[in-house]
Amino acid sequence: FAVMGFRSKGVSDLRLSLLFSVPAVIGSIIGARIAIDLPDALFRRVLAVVMVAVLVIVLWDPAKRMKKVDKTLTPLRAVVAVVGFFLIGVYGGFLQAGVGFLIIAFIVFLTGLDLVRTNALKVFIIGLLTIVALIMFAIEGKVDWPLGIALGVGNSLGGWFGSRFQVEKGEKVVRIMLVVGVLIMALQLSGIVHIPGWK
Repeated sequence: FAVMGFRSKGVSDLRLSLLFSVPAVIGSIIGARIAIDLPDALFRRVLAVVMVAVLVIVLWDPAKRMKKVDKTLTPLRAVVAVVGFFLIGVYGGFLQAGVGFLIIAFIVFLTGLDLVRTNALKVFIIGLLTIVALIMFAIEGKVDWPLGIALGVGNSLGGWFGSRFQVEKGEKVVRIMLVVGVLIMALQLSGIVHIPGWK
């Protein structure tokens, strides 16, 4: 829906979308395969570490700190884009957590595009990554459909109320809540603490 929304407003770049998404999709297949084969206990520990790393990226906000560059995508930058988005795809297929921030930062680094066009590319890439990874997990019987649907509905409602809360309370309060939430999740996943009722 987000992709269609951007297209309806004339914000679309098919050439860049394909250049970035094709290697990302190939990488996501590998990433999903790794996630499927990884033992559950090890996956939880990896997820705990990654959640903390993603938190650092979110708080640092590299897209805002990067200097704008020439928007011309040279052959060298195209090669860097293919390699970079392949690696991002591997990560996205494996975990997905925070992949949007990585995509935004990398697009800004490569092209210097404004945030609107960067977001249009981001949602297109993430949409393809999610579909490919979901198909692979479904084939292996790793998808809990009722829980997945519940999470989807919850995320949609959370996005609606969260955006309103952020406008009312400000970014600083939201960042504090994000830090607390991610740290609790990381401690639980790593086995350092145990929250009753949370597997």
